[in-house]
Order: sequence, then structure tokens, then C-alpha cells
Amino acid sequence: MGRGRHHAGPARAGASVGEPIDPESWVTPAPDDALYPSGVLADEVLEERETATLAFVALLQRLPPRQRAVLLLKDVAGFSAEEIGETLDLSVSAVSSALHRARAAMPADPGAYRDPPPAVVREYVRCWESRDLDGLLALLREDIVLAMPPWPVWFRGREAVRRFLTSPRFTAFWTSGIRVALTRANGQVALIFHRDQGQVRHSIQLPRFDGVSFAEIYNLVGTTYLHGFPLDEAATERFGAPRLS
Repeated sequence: MGRGRHHAGPARAGASVGEPIDPESWVTPAPDDALYPSGVLADEVLEERETATLAFVALLQRLPPRQRAVLLLKDVAGFSAEEIGETLDLSVSAVSSALHRARAAMPADPGAYRDPPPAVVREYVRCWESRDLDGLLALLREDIVLAMPPWPVWFRGREAVRRFLTSPRFTAFWTSGIRVALTRANGQVALIFHRDQGQVRHSIQLPRFDGVSFAEIYNLVGTTYLHGFPLDEAATERFGAPRLS
């Protein structure tokens, strides 16, 4: 998520989220089985996986179409400048210029992703399902960033997140009886939230773990973002779920 670079609207210190905007304006997560049909993330594809994380894809979305295409063809697909030029009907100099601009606009390190330890994932899920606010906050970095598309605001800092999680609007969701199903999306651990005693699908969350605590939480609210994921909670937990043993 890149320190909030791709979040629309201002960060909020309080609990207000305003009104949602068009869901199509946001990057949609992709199930891992669509990205990695073999179901295995071998060592040789770990570097490739970094280019599939939602954080990296969201940053790519900010680039102009030509720069985005050139960057993907060169740095992800491995095309030569000549091949890119033929594909996009550009001169080699135009390809080089677009590539230079795209690389300059992207961070040098989009943020390496590694799965949280299984025990941390179990505790994280437990805190959400049991409404253990203090336990949850203890797992978050002090400068945690929480974003919730399609709402165009985001929250920075543990206290700002605490205020939002204790607001009447969020409390109504959290007290409905939520269940969390584990899956994978964009090469990383993802959580599908169900409300009303686990009967209704609500959102999908992609948290980023920095090796010590959770640094960012990207929570996409609505079934629009759950396209391609199993409808049944039990099936979701069998669907590429991270091993927690």
C-alpha cells in the first residue's frame, strides 16, 4: 500500500468515513488460483509474486497506460525494448522514455511481502472473531494504515484505528457475529469476513505484515470484490488457505 500513496482522499483522525465511491475505481483482488494455477508458490516465483501484490498493482494503476504497459512488458514479462516497440507500435527511444518515467514514478522497493507466521495469523483471526480490540491493536504497528474501499478515506495510526473500530458504525458490524475464512489473494494471505453469525459475506481483507507487526490493512467492503472466491465459508477455508499448523 506504499504509505498511503494510492489511497483516495485524506487520512482521517476520527471515525467518519463519508460516502462510498464507485467500486470500479478500486483495484480488485485476484484469487491465487487464478494467478498461480499450480497452487504452489515455489522459490523461483517468489520474486514474481511481489509484482502481483495488491500494493504493487495499486501503484501501477496510477501510471499512464503507456508507461504501465511498458513497465509490465519490460520488468515483469522480460521483453526487450525492440519487442516492446513492436508490440505497442513505438520507437525504441519512445519505449526507453516511457520506461524511465514509469520507473521514476514507482518506489525503488514496492515492499517485499512475506506471510505472517501461522501463530500470528491465528491470533489475528481470533481477535477479529472474539472482538478483542486490545489484542488486535497490539498486533498493529504504531503507524498502521487502514483503508476500506469503496470509502475514499483511510486512517493512519493505532489511535485513529481504535477510534474507528469503537465507532457506532463499525460496532454494529463487529457485534453482528463475524466469522473469518482464510484464503489467498494476489500472492498473500487474505481474510474473507462474514457477518450475521457468519451467514453473510461482507468483505475481503489483505493485511501486510512487516516481520514484527501488521503495517497496513486493505479491507475491501462488498461482494463486488469477492468475484472468483468461493461462496461457501467452509470451501473458502479449503481454497488455497495458508497452512497454520
